Amino acid sequence: MTQKKLGRGVVVKLGFWPGDESLLRLIRQLISDGGEFLSAPLPAGVLAVPHSDHSLFIINTTGKQMAIELSRAAADRFSDTKLSGRSLLRPFQVLWLE
Repeated sequence: MTQKKLGRGVVVKLGFWPGDESLLRLIRQLISDGGEFLSAPLPAGVLAVPHSDHSLFIINTTGKQMAIELSRAAADRFSDTKLSGRSLLRPFQVLWLE
């Protein structure tokens, strides 16, 4: 692992890929992963970016409907839709949760 300070943030580079969830546990210890909103890891093809205002940007990059698990109720800033629990993302749908 290498770590470099960049501006006001930090870049972390890992050089291994375990067969279990060790990497995910390590990443959760190092950085905010949207844990305020997410109660389970995102499925492959769904990406999330936490923002400094404590919002979370989520995009489904697949052409399939995908499920995400939210740990608390949230509102999408784009559509003002309220989401909670297990929520389904349409293909290529983008959410900005607050």
